[in-house]
This record gives sequence, structure tokens and C-alpha cells, in this order.
Amino acid sequence: MPGDLQFTYGYKRWSVVGAIINSFVLIIGSFFILQAAIPRLFDPHEPQTTGMMILAVLGIVFNGLAYKKTHGGHSYNEPSYLILGTKKADST
Repeated sequence: MPGDLQFTYGYKRWSVVGAIINSFVLIIGSFFILQAAIPRLFDPHEPQTTGMMILAVLGIVFNGLAYKKTHGGHSYNEPSYLILGTKKADST
């Protein structure tokens, strides 16, 4: 967006702030994951196979539903129109 009286340089710096916040969240989250994963390398636990199978089946079902919903059309843009429920723009 262009600048106004309050933000003379415009709003482009908000994307930089968002990227910095995103970076911090990813780095901190990675730290916690590594903190939990490294001790498990030396003392492994039995995996919960039932939960993994349920999650895998749900993933396949939802991916299949997404494919069925977006399949079809003559261009790359038509599937997104079907998902969003918006009207197709005229190409004049």
C-alpha cells in the first residue's frame, strides 16, 4: 500500500516484521523439538502405532476429498474458484 500521513513509507515494512516474528517462532519451536528429540536418540520409546495409523488414514481421506473437490477444469485457476465459491472472472 502507498504511504499516508501516518505511515509515510507505506505499509511494506509490516511484511518484514511478520517475517521476523515468523523466524523467531520457527527457531524457538525447533529448539523445543530438538530438546525433546535428542534424549530420545539415546533412550528410544515404543511408538504409538495405533495413533499413527489413524492419522495416516485421516490424511489419505482428507487429501482424497481435496483432490476430488479441486479436480477438473480447463486451467490452473478454475479449481481455486471451485474451492472459494467465487464467480469466474471474465477474460475480456
